[in-house]
Amino acid sequence: MQNKGIGNFLKNLRLQKGVSLGEVEEKTGISRSYICKIEKAVRENPSLYTLTKLSDYYGVDLNTIEEIYYNGTKQSGEQVQNLDMLILNANYNFANIEASLELRVLIRKLVLKLEEYATKSLVKRNDEIVLLEVIDEIRVKMLEETA
Repeated sequence: MQNKGIGNFLKNLRLQKGVSLGEVEEKTGISRSYICKIEKAVRENPSLYTLTKLSDYYGVDLNTIEEIYYNGTKQSGEQVQNLDMLILNANYNFANIEASLELRVLIRKLVLKLEEYATKSLVKRNDEIVLLEVIDEIRVKMLEETA
């Protein structure tokens, strides 16, 4: 059951990036059928090599993927190692409903877009539109989850 979480997480990252299994295969060298098996939780134990290649491709820290894979939770007194771990592994409630992994991935996407926006030397109107689109995706997902 723990691998279903990592499978859903990786599939959400792929869909957010707007790429096919074939494109991921092309960029990572991991076969599309293997990636599909991981996403559908058919593959029980993806190798560290595979998880490393996918984490590099999606731009997610390997520690974050490891935390989701092992369904680990932050122990009291343990420091949060990075922002991804905080966003993706913490429990968030909206209207007393726990936020899904999909919603947490969208929040991560917003944080990344905000980082891009804040570090650009020349901000354009389109950059603001991208931020607003991600915010709208979050709003729609929250409405779906609280309905």
